[in-house]
Amino acid sequence: MRKRIGGLFPVVLGGFLLLAVACSEDVTPQFPAGPATPDAQATITAAAQLSQIGAPTPTAVPASATAAARGFAQGYQAITADLDQLHQEFDDWQAGLNPCTQGAVQTELLRFAGSFGSITQTARELTRASASRDLADRLIEAAEAENQALRRLRDNSQSADMATGGNPTGDSQPSNGEDSDNGNGTGDAVAAGQFTSHISLSEQVDAARSSSSAILRDVTDVITDRVERNTPAALVLMDRFTLAFRAANTRWDLYHQEYDSFRAEEAKLTSIEVVTRLSELVANFREVMVAVRELPRLDATQEVAGLMAEASDAEDLALRKLRATFQKSDEAPAEPASNVLDPESSVDDPDGEAAPGTGSFVAEDPTLFSAYESQLVSSNTTRRQALDAMDRITRTLSDEYQLGLAEFSGEYQALLGEWNTFHRDYDEWRRTEGGCDREKAVDALVGFGVQMGKIAASARNLPSTNVLRPLGELLVEAVQREETSLRDLSDSWRPFDSGVYQQHHDERLAAGRLTRQVGVGIRELLERYGIEPG
Repeated sequence: MRKRIGGLFPVVLGGFLLLAVACSEDVTPQFPAGPATPDAQATITAAAQLSQIGAPTPTAVPASATAAARGFAQGYQAITADLDQLHQEFDDWQAGLNPCTQGAVQTELLRFAGSFGSITQTARELTRASASRDLADRLIEAAEAENQALRRLRDNSQSADMATGGNPTGDSQPSNGEDSDNGNGTGDAVAAGQFTSHISLSEQVDAARSSSSAILRDVTDVITDRVERNTPAALVLMDRFTLAFRAANTRWDLYHQEYDSFRAEEAKLTSIEVVTRLSELVANFREVMVAVRELPRLDATQEVAGLMAEASDAEDLALRKLRATFQKSDEAPAEPASNVLDPESSVDDPDGEAAPGTGSFVAEDPTLFSAYESQLVSSNTTRRQALDAMDRITRTLSDEYQLGLAEFSGEYQALLGEWNTFHRDYDEWRRTEGGCDREKAVDALVGFGVQMGKIAASARNLPSTNVLRPLGELLVEAVQREETSLRDLSDSWRPFDSGVYQQHHDERLAAGRLTRQVGVGIRELLERYGIEPG
């Protein structure tokens, strides 16, 4: 009502002005008789007539324009609803990317270091019987080295530079005929933005793991060998080797007795007799060489056989050099030959046997007797090492040893399973970049971009008139800005970098302001023309 009266006020004022002009046009002389008395009834009648005129009626809106405006408003509502849903899906997706944060990487490294700490403790608690003490020590050393590398990575890694791709060293021990090492090693490519601060720490973990895996394989092989030594067939072969080993040592001892006898008599012998006795010693030691070479070839006794062969070869060579130092001379010496050998000289017999007869032999290098006897001492030391090794092998055949080995083997298999499980979990974590699947995340961002592209297409297809065109262009600009931002984000996204979302966040806020401006403009337009949104 107030608005209506306000609109009538200028009309009434104009009526009064017209009356005043009409009075001013009367040229009849009037005497001054005071102010004229207004005609109240005429004024009231004019005001009543003007009140019946009412406010100006707005121009009628064409039906096509009304339909376009209503359609634009409905399309806008559908687009904003789609935008709200897309934004909610994006926010939920981003909230679910906790594994892709630096904090999640640090948490996982804490978990891995703690988990491997229990493996190290299990290694320390392995049975330490004589059958397994050496193996337990190797396992403890391997576990502590790998645990230390993991702790360094945990304590010093700041931005997670995680080398992707498969298993660096595979399981600690092959299973089901598959090699645990898949060959990736530590040479996997490291993407920019990943663990760039401490890549060397990750490589140290891989190196420690490779070393421990090798030790675990060796321990498994040793256990297998020791168990196989106690099979019936292996025991028969071991008995044969033991008898042959004892026979070879007995023959060797007899030879040394012969040599000692020769040395006791050597000062009383002529040079020819010395050479003859040396030739006999060479022939006798050949029997020792044959006995050593004919030792049965067993995997369990390779060390023993190798030590025996090493000692016999060295002693045989020294003995032949000693005999070869005696050179034949046509002059008879005034006293018995006083020994010894020139390594590059030889006797006349092409087979190395001295030919006794007239004349004598002269030892060109008297020090070769001492050299040979030093070799005898060295050979005896090596033979004692072979005897010790044989004693260790024999102990592995005892019932007590086998029981201790069986207990250790069971504990070791449990430790190996725990170790391999840890490595598989760590490999999976590395493969997915700490549980953050880069490819899956980028695919999700591409999907959001596709959805935003469909919304942008809907915005471009809204009804367009001269009045609606500015609003439509503004809405298309808002949606396209957000679409471009999503596309750029999918191209530049990387895990463990919270700043990668900042540009998209800013663009999304700016697009939201433009979208709200379009909404305000639509409401004003509909109210101005009295159009229901429908």
